[in-house]
Amino acid sequence: AMAEINESTEIQIELIEHREHTTLRAVQFRVKRKAREVQRGGVPEPAGVTLVMRSAKLGVRESDLDSLLAKYGALKVTEALDAMEAYVADPDADRILNRAAYLKAVLANRYPDGTVPEPLSASELKSSKAQDRAPDDKEVLEAWRAERLRQIRAEFSALPEPEQAQWLDRARSHKNLKVMTAAMNKRLEAGEWESPLIRHAVLDTYAVSRYGADWKEPSEMDLVMFSVEQARA
Repeated sequence: AMAEINESTEIQIELIEHREHTTLRAVQFRVKRKAREVQRGGVPEPAGVTLVMRSAKLGVRESDLDSLLAKYGALKVTEALDAMEAYVADPDADRILNRAAYLKAVLANRYPDGTVPEPLSASELKSSKAQDRAPDDKEVLEAWRAERLRQIRAEFSALPEPEQAQWLDRARSHKNLKVMTAAMNKRLEAGEWESPLIRHAVLDTYAVSRYGADWKEPSEMDLVMFSVEQARA
């Protein structure tokens, strides 16, 4: 429905999810009107020519415009130019000393993540979460996964022993236990799920059943909330 609205109407809708780990707690919808780039006859003008002329009139060099177009795209830059024109036209507004810096600030404030990628398939989305991250992002990701594993471990530890035994039995079909050694079998029979030989398989079996196959793959909001919690701590 959102895709149809965004394609067929004059408004743009964006879904914002707020999650705690894998649990969806709340959603918001950001709604805005699309920028128009049309001539009087209704025929779209070449985006580059239109934007270059508008930005030049506002005192923004073409080289500065090109870098912003590469990062944000024509539609977002057009919206920022609209905002800038409205500000400049206000007789009571303060004078802008650096027009390019002002335009960049407007875009960074409205779109802190820069460009929005094309929608990914389910398999691409899952693999992209752990790849192509900056070093700092990877550190946060690993810290989140360690905390997530600690939570699953504590949750499993709190289960009654009969229920734990059922999960240990189900873990026998886990991919990591396909080749069963005598030591692994001994640990499973004794209920010693904390043993490094079987712990990962047992906890993964439990977590996948309870939370889905991507239980250890955070969303961007998960990482943001985790970073905030870590900073508060």
